[in-house]
Amino acid sequence: VGDFNGDGIQDLATANLITNNVSVLIGTCVPAPTVTSISPTSGPTVGGNTVTITGTNLTGASAVTLGGSPCTSLTINSSTELTCTAPAHAAGAVSVEVTTPGGTNAANTLYTYVAPTAIITSNPPDPTTNTSATFTFTGSVPGVTFECALDPPFTFTACISPKLYSNLALGSHTFKVRAKDAAGYIGPPAEYTWTINGFTVTYNGNTNTGGTAPVDGNTYASGATVTVLGNTGGLTKTGY
Repeated sequence: VGDFNGDGIQDLATANLITNNVSVLIGTCVPAPTVTSISPTSGPTVGGNTVTITGTNLTGASAVTLGGSPCTSLTINSSTELTCTAPAHAAGAVSVEVTTPGGTNAANTLYTYVAPTAIITSNPPDPTTNTSATFTFTGSVPGVTFECALDPPFTFTACISPKLYSNLALGSHTFKVRAKDAAGYIGPPAEYTWTINGFTVTYNGNTNTGGTAPVDGNTYASGATVTVLGNTGGLTKTGY
């Protein structure tokens, strides 16, 4: 057994001792490839990054797949190393598989696809009395678009940074934003929860000696108009 024609593939030679002839079978002893590592070990779901695969018996590789999706721009550097461009794929761990004339290596989980994430870079204070809120955000990788949602049931729609909300109701609110890459894969949302507090009006009887001060049970948002109550409790004060 040996590489008699220099193509990197093992050939088989057999000798006939009766006729003194030698027969050479080209490419008949091709061992199956193995894959031991890939660098980097993770990449974006949109793909497009170059990966280097290390193993054995990689000569003659005709296909490389990551999670069943074919790599492009395959270059065989040696019998133990090749490079290619990663395809797009959904997030998660996938098998790196090389096909040669000797077969395909065993399945594995050597490579992980990572979905894009949104990062909130500024947000309103918590708590606040402001009924408007502005958010700025960016993506973990370039080239992504964004989808935003405010409060349950969190219906996401396309948005850009900055995102402004106005005339919000008093109480708790939750903002969510998620990133979407060019291949259409969407990452988990980033979120922020804050509370908008209102104002109350309290009347003071000013040391009254009779009657009661008016009571306003309302809570007012910032900028709201407040109607001042009259002497509805019959306030009196001796000497006045």
